[in-house]
Amino acid sequence: MVMWNSHLIASQGVIIGADKTQEWMLGWWYAHYKKYCDYPIAICDFGLSKNGLTKAKQIGTVLDFDKTSLLKLFNKTLCPKKETSWQELYSGKLQNIHPIWMLKPFGLAHTPFEKTIWIDLDCQIQGKLDDIFSFIDNSTGFTIVPEMPDYQSLLESKGYLLPGEIVYNSGVIGYKQGCKIIDLWKDEVLSHHTNYLGDQDALSRIIHRHRLPVHRMRMGYNARLRHAQDPSTVIVHYVHLWGKKYILEQMLLNTKN
Repeated sequence: MVMWNSHLIASQGVIIGADKTQEWMLGWWYAHYKKYCDYPIAICDFGLSKNGLTKAKQIGTVLDFDKTSLLKLFNKTLCPKKETSWQELYSGKLQNIHPIWMLKPFGLAHTPFEKTIWIDLDCQIQGKLDDIFSFIDNSTGFTIVPEMPDYQSLLESKGYLLPGEIVYNSGVIGYKQGCKIIDLWKDEVLSHHTNYLGDQDALSRIIHRHRLPVHRMRMGYNARLRHAQDPSTVIVHYVHLWGKKYILEQMLLNTKN
């Protein structure tokens, strides 16, 4: 069992994570974050380069943990049949990104905050995050947004879900220190990571299997590009490879301006 971080530095904070293939988004993410928020930030080092580590230290507290044994496990070759079917859902190189995805629950457990909001790097913050902390207080200690209905329907049609299973998007999560859901999530990916496309699939399965109560945030806290102009949208999540392309285009546009 991987233990929780016992060295807390603040009652509330935000945590993100990156490796060397994702660190190019650090500055973009932070530029939007600081327009609306001043909560302390912690960055999980999932394999940052030297330059990425320097950038991360300029943003907040860098969290390092023993990734070697975990990555060795998660780098285990995926079942070819499963990987082929999963490519319908994710067009990138799964063998490269799958191990990093599976580090997420372990990064969450290293939070130095009593109450934490995890936000993926490909999320654009365009509003205050205060309400998410209140959702954590008013819930069982875990709050998250369900996946888009069209993606839920797609997974159901492919037979990837159990009857009644709801898929949650792990791009934005609010939770309390020591949350049971994260402990079960860690155990699941340690034992059965090859059964899942990504970390959120394992998370959704343990919530369903153990009938765990969670607070469901509205879509505006983990929205997609088509909802970016909605005034109630707080976080826009640019998912998949096309989303990263959009972020890169915006970064280049800002550089020219």
